[in-house]
Amino acid sequence: MKVTRREFLKLSSATMGALYFSRYGAELLSGDEIYYLDKKITPDSWKRGVCRYCGTGCGLEVGLKNERVVAIRGNKDYPVNKGVLCLKGLSLMYVVYSKERAFRPYIRENGRFIEVSMEKSLDLAAQKINETVKEHGPDSVALYVGAQIFTEEMYVGNKLFKGLIGTNNVEANARLCMSSAVTGFLTTFGLDEPPGGYDDIEKSDCFFLIGTNLAEQHPIIFGRILKRKAGNKHFKLIVADPRFTPTAAHADLWLPFYPGTDLALLNSMASVLVGENMVNLDFINRHTKFVEDGGPWGEERELNFGEFRQFLEGYKPQDVERSTGVGKEKIIQAARLFGQSRKTMSLWTMGPNQRKWGTWVNNLIYNLHLLTGKICKSGSTALSMTGQPNACGGVREQGMLSHILPAHRSISNAKHRKEMEEIWGIPYGSISDKPGPHTIKMFDDLDTGKIKLIWIVCSNPAQTLPNLNKYLPKFKKAFVIV
Repeated sequence: MKVTRREFLKLSSATMGALYFSRYGAELLSGDEIYYLDKKITPDSWKRGVCRYCGTGCGLEVGLKNERVVAIRGNKDYPVNKGVLCLKGLSLMYVVYSKERAFRPYIRENGRFIEVSMEKSLDLAAQKINETVKEHGPDSVALYVGAQIFTEEMYVGNKLFKGLIGTNNVEANARLCMSSAVTGFLTTFGLDEPPGGYDDIEKSDCFFLIGTNLAEQHPIIFGRILKRKAGNKHFKLIVADPRFTPTAAHADLWLPFYPGTDLALLNSMASVLVGENMVNLDFINRHTKFVEDGGPWGEERELNFGEFRQFLEGYKPQDVERSTGVGKEKIIQAARLFGQSRKTMSLWTMGPNQRKWGTWVNNLIYNLHLLTGKICKSGSTALSMTGQPNACGGVREQGMLSHILPAHRSISNAKHRKEMEEIWGIPYGSISDKPGPHTIKMFDDLDTGKIKLIWIVCSNPAQTLPNLNKYLPKFKKAFVIV
């Protein structure tokens, strides 16, 4: 994005405001304030929208003058951000009119892009999809989306590909960042659904943040936490992170564990909870069971509480302080703050979720809540934060992945397929019973020629996929719609 010196100074000013907000929790960028492209231009109308930059999902209002964006402010009626915006939301105005943005469709001809009408571009897309399906079958085409698009858009894309075309080659980039969170939910609760939400923030007395830098990643959410901290003298903030981040700067207790030792740290906290009787035995007996994960090649084995207690003997604070880099006193203090607080909430982002053993990290965070019964109660919950605002509601609940259908239905379940065929008004048997490939396999199939056409929406896999030298040549083998 190219900006003039004047625009740079304005952005720098906004940046300082955002940094001040994230460091001190001041609501400097509230809905009472308007951020103008030019203060000499007053909006003649306001339209409501949402910011799609991070996983927070803030509501905003866009000021228009002669149908051009000239101002922006937070939406005070929106429950997530309650009128507050950070720098990411404010910068949306510059993105709209960036010189690097395409305003009309382009078709590549002889290696060059030629500007065309929207009608011609859509006709070509439909023509290519029809030709490819007719010649090579439904599974020769695929749809790949970003988790910033609206749920309604995902609904239509799902219906078009799974219902009308008849292929489950539908994936979202949330597969790459949220797989550990999803499998953590599924293996712990049997359902990919967080048990809490943002409303719990204002009701919690203790926050446990691990592998997240909310002050910079989700500044609006962190602002709400700091506001809660300022209004509750008993509030405690625990931050577990190898780096001393702006988030850790606000912590009552910082746990700087060595990278890769989070499993030992979490098990050690559990050992203190059990050893000092800070567990809720009634909740444990009524609502939980203990399972030992057999690893990649083993089988799960059900345990009893006594066996679990014995397992934790190997994770006493004094036994893991050298390997984790966290002193035993701090581990004990963290467990006591977690267990003795009236209501505790845990938040994490890509630290645990993009980790080799990320599913297990998620499992162990839930263990702390299940052991203490601090779950499914207002202000006591565990919530994995997303990197994009529609990774849960759109991608997972809407079924925008190759193995699922809307509302947590499964592709492999005949009853679920029939229900969606009735809802979509299509003949029975239209939805394939064969799950499509996951994201990485989908792009591998571009190379083998199994997938010959891919439609990419609101994502840039040519930048975000791992090992780009492997994947970039594959885009040249298929017809790509962006």
